[in-house]
Amino acid sequence: MPWTIADPPNVAKNWSVAKQKACVKSAQAALNRGASEENSIFACIGAAENVDHMDQNQETPLDLSRQLRGNKKAPIAPLPPQTNVLEAQYFKELNQMVRFQHKIIRETVMTKVPIILKDARIDDYVDDTGRVMANARVQFAEAYPESRMAEMAGRAALATNRVNRAYYDRFYKILNVNPIVSEPWLGPTVKAFTETNVSLITKMTQTEFADVEEIILRGAQSGSTVKSVQAEITATFPKEVNRAKLIAQDQIQKFNGNLNRNRQIDAGVKKYQWVTSGDERVRSSHRAINGNIYAWRGSPRPPDGDDPGQAVRCRCRSRPIIE
Repeated sequence: MPWTIADPPNVAKNWSVAKQKACVKSAQAALNRGASEENSIFACIGAAENVDHMDQNQETPLDLSRQLRGNKKAPIAPLPPQTNVLEAQYFKELNQMVRFQHKIIRETVMTKVPIILKDARIDDYVDDTGRVMANARVQFAEAYPESRMAEMAGRAALATNRVNRAYYDRFYKILNVNPIVSEPWLGPTVKAFTETNVSLITKMTQTEFADVEEIILRGAQSGSTVKSVQAEITATFPKEVNRAKLIAQDQIQKFNGNLNRNRQIDAGVKKYQWVTSGDERVRSSHRAINGNIYAWRGSPRPPDGDDPGQAVRCRCRSRPIIE
């Protein structure tokens, strides 16, 4: 569909006019090139994220050590913000989608289990199951096409970027240095996050449908009761909720970690201090390096090679070291 400023993609409805213009122009250009609606939304999100920096021409990293020269003592940087609120917001959207999928399964699939198990006696259960599951999949895809998944991921990326960017705006003010720096990497980073998340969400929902189908077929083959098959299907629901929570937490942490890395390197920060969350959930390997100093490039590097936020569900943060 053609998008306009009056009717932009859903993800851009509440954006500023400047961001909407950039979004519509980029998304429409992608559509004109033959891109899918999903990829056009990726283009929209990337264009919007660059709006705040379009009038900035500086392409070289900001050299904090040069700007701070003459200071008797370099200030200690505050820690970048945690992302637990952002993770919860993203999970809320994912969980709403998961609950909708479970509603379809209860109303479209589980109500047909008695008929399918009855037909197992005359070997029609495979076709019956296939038709029921196909109907459920179509209903879900109509409500949650990949373009809608991309919008959810895009909103999560934009919210995370706003919080992260606000920290670095304050960071520059604390240091009393010039914050002007372009971010050519931002659009591609948001696009990569969105694409990865669409893939993860799609896999999660497809796995749920496949698990339900397998349960029904196995129950029909083994002569299980209707009640036991329905109970086994219902038991899969909490597992998918946990998968959605994992996606929300892990992906936001990774994305925020990438933003910290890129913005600190852009600012001329060469090293960071590894800081854990300081609770019982911190993995032992990260607890062992808490407080250590590592280089973004070169050496020393963390023992496993991953920077804060990159390991699965890593809540560690990178405190910039000002030299």
